[in-house]
Amino acid sequence: MMSRIDIRTTELAIQEMYGKMRGPQNIMFDITQRCNMHCKHCYNFSGDNILCDLDDQHMYEIAKQIVEIKPCLVCLCGGEPTLRLPLVCKIAELLTQNGILVNMVSNGLLLNKDNIIRLFKSGIQNIQISLDSYRKEVVDSFRGKNGAFEKAFIAIQNIIQLGHIPSVTFIPTKLNYRDVFGLAELLYGIGVKNVRYMPFIAIGRGNANMSELTLNSRENEELFWLINRTEKSFEGFKFIYGDPLEHIYLFRNNYLSVTPAFEIKSNGDIQLTSYLPYKYGNASEHSLKELWDSGLDKIWKSQEFNKVVRKINTVSDLSNQTILPYTGNDFELHRL
Repeated sequence: MMSRIDIRTTELAIQEMYGKMRGPQNIMFDITQRCNMHCKHCYNFSGDNILCDLDDQHMYEIAKQIVEIKPCLVCLCGGEPTLRLPLVCKIAELLTQNGILVNMVSNGLLLNKDNIIRLFKSGIQNIQISLDSYRKEVVDSFRGKNGAFEKAFIAIQNIIQLGHIPSVTFIPTKLNYRDVFGLAELLYGIGVKNVRYMPFIAIGRGNANMSELTLNSRENEELFWLINRTEKSFEGFKFIYGDPLEHIYLFRNNYLSVTPAFEIKSNGDIQLTSYLPYKYGNASEHSLKELWDSGLDKIWKSQEFNKVVRKINTVSDLSNQTILPYTGNDFELHRL
C-alpha cells in the first residue's frame, strides 16, 4: 500500500511532467456550430447558429497553429463536423501527418460507408456516436430529428463492418434512464461492449429543458441499480462514467503544470472549459502560440480564473451560474 508521502511524490512527479509540456495535451476543435439535429440537451446551442463559423481557409490556418503547439490529441467536434466533411478530412490529414492523434464526435446522420472510409483514411483514429435509447421514438424526440435513431445505429454498424469499434455515448435523462438494459442488449448484439455515459448538464439548450430532463435523487439511484444489473447480465459489458467535472478538479489543483486542455470554438474563440463562460482570446486574431506564451499556458493558476473554478463542485453549480456559457456574454481573460 502506498503511503501518503508516496502518493504526494507521485502527484508532484505527474505535475512536473505536465509542467514541462510546451503545449496542451488535448484540444477540442469545433469545426462548426451548424447541426442537422436539434437536441434537447445541447450544451452549446448547436444548430441555432449563434456563432459565425470561420471559413475553410481560416479554420485550416488554425489547424496549422495547432501543429505548432503540438498537443497529443485533437477531438474534432461541433455542431456536426460532417457538415464540413472535406474540411474535416483535410485538417485530420494535417494533424495526423504531424504526429497528433485525431478523434471525431458525430451524430451519425451523414456517416455512410463512403464517408466513414474517407474519415479513417484521413487519419481519424476513433469516431464517437451518441445513442440514447434502444427505442426509436425516444431518440428521435430527444434529438429533434426523425430518423435520428436509425441513422445513428446504421453509422455504428457501418464503422464496425469497416473494421473499427466506435465509441458510443449515452446521456441519461428522465426520458431514457430506464432504457439502459435494452440499449446494452442492442449494442452487445453487434459487438459493442462499452458505453460511455455522463450526467445531463443544464446549460445551453438544456437549460430550457431542465425540468423535463434532470434526474432526481431517486431516479439516479434507480439508474445506478439498472446499470449494475445490466453489466452483470452481459459478460464483459461496461457503462463507463465520464465525469464532466473531473478536468475542473484536476486542472485547478495542478500547481506546477501548464494548462492541459482547452476548446477552440468555430469562430476561433478559445474556451477554457466547455461549461464555463470564460475565454482566452481568439485564434484568428492571435496565433495559438502567442496566446499560449502570453498566459494561456498558466491561466488555471491565475487568481481570477482559479477563484471561479474553485466554486464549481457539482453539476448543479454549472447550471446555477449567474452567466451561462454560449449566451454571448463570455468573460475575456486575454488582455494584451
